[in-house]
Amino acid sequence: MTAVVAVEAGKEARRTAFILAASQAIIGSAAPIAISMGGLAGQYLL
Repeated sequence: MTAVVAVEAGKEARRTAFILAASQAIIGSAAPIAISMGGLAGQYLL
């Protein structure tokens, strides 16, 4: 019974790690995208 629980815990840990890594990648790219969008908007106003 403990082997089954360990396998399930490992699957959940891998899934959680993947979700956190994907979230950090999205958050990490948000600032450069916002800066470039601001630059494009400013260029449009000139």
